[in-house]
This record gives sequence, C-alpha cells and structure tokens, in this order.
Amino acid sequence: MDKDNLEKVLDDCPNINDLKRLALMMTIDESLFVLVTQEMYGDSVLVGNIGGTAVCSMVEESSGQAFEMHPRLRPIGDVVGEITTLLRKVFKRKDTDSLSKVYSTLMEYPKEDLVMGLIESLSKLSPEKQREIVEHVIGSPQRWKNKVAIEVVKRGEEQRNNRDSYDYYVCFRNLRNGKKRFVTFNNHASAAIYVMYLVDRVIRKDSCTPIDITKNIKSLQAIYNKMFTGDNRIKGLQLEKIKNSRGNYENEKLRLSQYYSDINKVINENLYDWDFVMPYRCEKDSIVLLTPDNITIDKEIIPLEWNLVV
Repeated sequence: MDKDNLEKVLDDCPNINDLKRLALMMTIDESLFVLVTQEMYGDSVLVGNIGGTAVCSMVEESSGQAFEMHPRLRPIGDVVGEITTLLRKVFKRKDTDSLSKVYSTLMEYPKEDLVMGLIESLSKLSPEKQREIVEHVIGSPQRWKNKVAIEVVKRGEEQRNNRDSYDYYVCFRNLRNGKKRFVTFNNHASAAIYVMYLVDRVIRKDSCTPIDITKNIKSLQAIYNKMFTGDNRIKGLQLEKIKNSRGNYENEKLRLSQYYSDINKVINENLYDWDFVMPYRCEKDSIVLLTPDNITIDKEIIPLEWNLVV
C-alpha cells in the first residue's frame, strides 16, 4: 500500500494506528480471520495476493533449490482455486472442515508474507472498500469476541434420566441468551480427549501447546476415569495398531484422527448457529483457542498433577 493510500485509511479510521498489526492479528486469531475473509469473499484479489506474496517469498528463500523440492510450493493457481472452492463451502454450506482447511493452508506460509499480502490486497481496493473492511474488523471488536462458554459439569438432576454413562458432561452455554446444550460424543474416548484439551487450556493458558495423546495416556486415563466411573478401562481408544478392512495394520494416529473428527462434528452441530466454530475446535496439531476465561471445569475432574509430555 503506498503512503497516500495508507494515510487515507488511517485518517478515515482514527481507531487504527497500525495496519500491519491489524493484519498480523488476523494470522493468529481465527475469528478475526473469518470476519476478514467473509467480508472480502468473492474478491480474488485478496486470495491471489496473499497466496502469491507467500509463494514468491518462499521461492526467494529457497536459495536456488529446485522448485519441487520445497514441500509447500505449489502452482499459485492451484492454491487460489482450492481456497476459493473451500470458501464457497464455508459461507454457503457452513462447512467448518473447509474453514479449517483454508486456515491451515494459509498458516503454512510465513506470517510476515501473509501480512504483506493482506496489505497489498487492501491497496488494490477502492478507499471506500478499504475503509469498509477495516472498520468492519476493528470498529466493533465485540463482533469477534467469543459468544459461547464451555463448562465441564458433574451429572445432575437434569441428566438423571439420560440413558448414557456420563458422570461429567461438556456443556456449551450461549453468552447472549443463557441457553445451554449438554453434549455427548460417539466415543467416550473423544469426550475425554476434548476435556483433556480444555483442562490444558485452563491450566497452562497461553503457554499450552498441541497435545500428543500417545505420550500422555496416563493423564487421559485420569480424566476418563472421572468422566466414566462405570468403565474399567478406556473404551474404544485402541491406540495399539489395529487392522483395517483390508487386513492391513493402521497406525495409532489414524485412529486418533477419527476421535478428532468425532469431536469437531459435535462442535459443528451444536455451535454453528451460535458462533464461528474455529476457536472451539480440537485438532491434533493445535490447541483449543477459546479464551481460558470462557472455560469452566469442575475441580474434581482436574488431575492433581498436570505434567504433560511434549
């Protein structure tokens, strides 16, 4: 963005004192990312410039290496086409898996390049559109604050007649109207894994990192034993190698991916009409991004010692 255009945007939006900081925020805040992409959806300039800037930078950093040697280098047309198709699914079908893929794809590139790509994209829009987008993102921060709180609560009178073996439930509470949704998962192991991520977010806050379940079975078992006291062992976890339909052995990571799919399916079905689901999702290579202040967990279910193996 040239100096004149940048100064005009800053003058029009006095609350903005650092456009680069705004763009950087978008690379680390999923809800902010969603708002920007939704506002600019349909404008190929945004996607093209972000992807193009990132790819060009990576070519420069490759120091003469062969194009195909870099694992993230793909033809920019393919990247843009893929992201555009995914965005169509996101905003027309509320497809949160596609949203996750878009975010993950862009996060493969250096943040600095995404920042410059966004700024370059804004520079190619009219001043009116620049102002509209920037004001939309920054002018009303309440728009992208989380609208749902998560509670892990002990089974109570309200659940007395439920035909399940949950001793603790994950509950989503709408912060606007107070409505609650108590959820169950297809697998008991999925419920315990999600609660494990929530516990880690509350305890380690911004210091938490992705959890390697295979290295932290002891901590998972402790949570599972509290959630399902009627089970002698973790039902269905099957982290040992198992045979697939063709008789070949699958590794434990493939089995775990099924639990993450189960978790995110429950999140999508229960939250898509309340809030953007990205901060609530649970992925093997990320953390639950919901602010710890919006997570409440019954103290009885939290293990006394929390020392995860990283």
